[in-house]
Parts: sequence; C-alpha cells; structure tokens
Amino acid sequence: PSSVPLDGRQSVVVPAAEKISGIPGMFGTPEAGAPAPLGASLTENGVNFAVFSSTAVSISLCLFTEEDLQAEKVSAEIPLQPVMNCTGDVWHVHLPEVDEGLLYAFRVQAPHMPEKGQWCDPEALVLDPYGITSVSRGEYGKPGKDDDTWPQMASAVPLRDEFDWEGDRRLQHRPQDHIVYELHVRGFTQDPSSKVESPGTFAGMREKLQHIADMGFTAVELMPVQEFNELEYYSPNPVTGEYRYNYWGYSTINFFSPASRYSAGGAADGGRAAITEFKELVKECHRNGLEVILDIVFNHTAEGNELGPVLSFRGLDNRVYYVVAPAGQFYNYSGCGNTFNCNHPVARRFIVDCLRYWVTEMHVDGF
Repeated sequence: PSSVPLDGRQSVVVPAAEKISGIPGMFGTPEAGAPAPLGASLTENGVNFAVFSSTAVSISLCLFTEEDLQAEKVSAEIPLQPVMNCTGDVWHVHLPEVDEGLLYAFRVQAPHMPEKGQWCDPEALVLDPYGITSVSRGEYGKPGKDDDTWPQMASAVPLRDEFDWEGDRRLQHRPQDHIVYELHVRGFTQDPSSKVESPGTFAGMREKLQHIADMGFTAVELMPVQEFNELEYYSPNPVTGEYRYNYWGYSTINFFSPASRYSAGGAADGGRAAITEFKELVKECHRNGLEVILDIVFNHTAEGNELGPVLSFRGLDNRVYYVVAPAGQFYNYSGCGNTFNCNHPVARRFIVDCLRYWVTEMHVDGF
C-alpha cells in the first residue's frame, strides 16, 4: 500500500494499483474512463461512470445484481486508482460489456473529520447524485428486511432509450392562460373511490387526466415526485399510536430519479419501470392539453443534519454540497436539518443539469 496525498488532502493509506479483470456475464476489463459527463453514461461498447469528490483519496464502484442488492451484498467492487481514474476532482471508470441488469453505488475513502465538516463513511455505499433511478424497497410503506427503513440503495446502469414519445411536444401555454391544478400523486388516487387499476401511482393518475382537463385546467403541478423515503420518520405517534410517514415527499434522496414507489412497477427493472411510467404520464397529460410542472425543492435533502444518514452528497463531498460552519456544523437555513450549497459551482451545475434532464428526457414543461 502507499500513502497518496492529492491537492492538499490529508493522506490516507490506499491499496497499490492492481490490474482488475472483468467478470464474464457482468462486465469486461475496466478502463480509465472519462471525467465527463457526470453520472453513468452510455458509450459505444459500455458505460462510463464519473462522480465528483474533492475529498476522496480513493473511490470504489460497487455493482449489484437485483438479488444481491436485496441481500445487501456487493456483487463486485472495482477500486479506482488516483493516477488512472481521477481527473481533477472527478473519479471515473469505463466498463465495457456491462450487463444491463446491474445496479451501482460508490464507496468513498476520505478523512472522516466532522469537526471540519467532512462526513465520509467508507462503510456506507452512496448513491450517484446523477443516478437516473434509486431503488431499495419496492412497496410503499413497507420496511425492508428485518424492518430496516433505510435498506441499501443503488441506481440502475443506463440503457438505450427506446421510449416512443409519438411526436410529443411541450404545449407552451401562455402564462396568463394558466389554470394550475396542484396535486399529490399518491393522494390523488390512493383511495379506493378513485376506482383506478393502480391506486396511488403515476399510472393511476393517468386514468384521471380527462377529469382534470374537463374542469378547465391547463396544467398539473406535481408535489415532489423524486425519490424520497416515506419511512424517514417511521415511528409511533405518541398520541394516536399510528405510525408516522413522510407523506409529502419534501426530503429528496435523489433528484434525477422518479419515486419508484409511486410506480405501479415499483422497483422492477432496477427502477426503470418508474421512468417509463412517468414518461407515459407526461405524454398523456400533453394529449389532454395539460402541461406538467414539477415542485422540486433543492434547498435541502434527506441526509439531514449531523445525526442524519450518509446516503449520497454527504458521503461524497459534504463541504461542497452543504453549507457548513467553520467547526463542521450544518447551517440549517432550510429548517430541515441541512442547507444545499447552491452558491458552489459544482452544486449549481448539478441543479441546472437536473432541471435540464427533466425537460429534455422527461418532457416536463416547467418547475
């Protein structure tokens, strides 16, 4: 092993570079990869993975089959080397011949110094902020194995987009003509009186769009539909005894991912079923003359304050993604435990990239 300081970071011991071989049926021999674009992106013969971390001394790409994810077992772990797999503050690797059923997350090795606002946890496998799906539990309101409300999460590797938009275009109603119907996707059709086939889902909402259009509305504004954990506050109410849920969804885990438990398909196909179902919803909204507006809250995330879980941003680069005091405490301007560091160029770029994704790939009309 060797001690490798990078850009003034504290040195930690990382393994010496070793040649990593591919695993037949999963992926070919890993290659250096490219630092852009961030996230997982398709290449001619595989997938390029790129993630930002200015504090990491080493990062591993962790791959899962769906079965291994449910068992919280890593199927394969690929350590990235500072010389070959790091450009500036971006860590990257290219995997040829990737099995399209695989899921992925990252393990980050960096100094754990809460007093300086660095909260890296090498035991935690963190989500890619740019991951297009985030899957763990498939059923709404049901804890995972051993009643775990925060089971391991991972994102699906990307596939060629074969969704047929059938010529769909944004409607571009004039602002002065807008009549907006705000709704909660689950609450809109959750009750049996809705008489939809898949209550509380994107598919269930699609069945009721004609009703909204008939009332004269020109747009639907969806309360948060990005991945969140409804069991974040899962505990008995001391007065009623009922269990508490994060019903509204204002505590985002991953901003690129449609909420998998708002999908009739749940976590099927690594969460890609939720992407397809959301696209079908948008397409049908437009057919009914309804624009789609998303309520996205970027000022905080589900990672909370120093007592919260390490899910994604915190484990990658806490001081970049959150507003942190000199002594490491989280500034809580949002009133939700943390404040996203929108003044930092990396965080600003993330926000713009995310909004662009929902417009270009999901065809939403606004925010």
